Amino acid sequence: MSLFVLRQNSLRAALIATTLGLFALSWAVPSNSSAQTPPNRRPANAANVAIPAESKATVDVLGMKLGKSSAADIQAVLKGVTPQLAIAEQPGWLVVKVSKSGMKLDTRVPNSEYLNYISGTTLPFRSQCQDAGGGRGNCEFIFVYFSLPPPAPGVAVAVHRQFLFSEKPRLQNVVEGLVQKYGEPGFQSNYNNSNVEFTFIWAWDFAGKPIRVDAQHPCANNNSFITVRDPVAIAEHSKPALQRGCAAYLQIKINADNGLATMMRLHARDHFATYAAALRAQAFAATAMANSDQDRLNRASGAPVPKN
Repeated sequence: MSLFVLRQNSLRAALIATTLGLFALSWAVPSNSSAQTPPNRRPANAANVAIPAESKATVDVLGMKLGKSSAADIQAVLKGVTPQLAIAEQPGWLVVKVSKSGMKLDTRVPNSEYLNYISGTTLPFRSQCQDAGGGRGNCEFIFVYFSLPPPAPGVAVAVHRQFLFSEKPRLQNVVEGLVQKYGEPGFQSNYNNSNVEFTFIWAWDFAGKPIRVDAQHPCANNNSFITVRDPVAIAEHSKPALQRGCAAYLQIKINADNGLATMMRLHARDHFATYAAALRAQAFAATAMANSDQDRLNRASGAPVPKN
């Protein structure tokens, strides 16, 4: 067996063993729950970097590829989930901050309707997934958010998924599956060393290569999963991560009980695709609002209003 294979196997074994608390590595997670990067693997892109014109990074969740998958692609994936999901589409529209009476209020942008998200929820869904564990099937919900317009419909840029196991698998098996699919995470933590909540984060640069992150990195400390429709707020949310070299990320939290996985929560976002769409949306919104203001002035003055 080659040295490379041996090293990869040892990394995977170390990750799983650390997760399960079977032994502590020299860089084990401290009790304050801040996950740490091994000292010989410093976090990438500590300084601000220029945001390039394109990105090769993408995140694959259940076959849904952020930054690429269309609404039809997402529908097809969700229809194939077992147990069956109730699928719904939620429209939205752009909003911008407009000063009125000394306050900045969210104002709808004309002609900015788009597909905000597609959701899938286990049938039937009980409050807090109460029937999960009762032999009725895994209880989950999935929300897939789309890029701001134009164009509309856009592409999937973010996923939020919560999954409650009816038949609780071994935590080790869940972790092995994640490592097999995504590779070694760039960040991990064991909350308060309690072995009840584990966090794993994978992050990729603009070339699509995995990067290490620390607890302060925007792609690791991304607690607010933003879903607003204000293109300025969306852009400002993704910009810090991009400036630190993180084009896309995947965060998975696993709750466990006596070595068995009980619940999994997933957040993923293609920051680059989100940001690029938000910049286009800002330009579109500015033009649409200016045209709307001009229309009002024309109506007030009795001048003809241009037809769209």
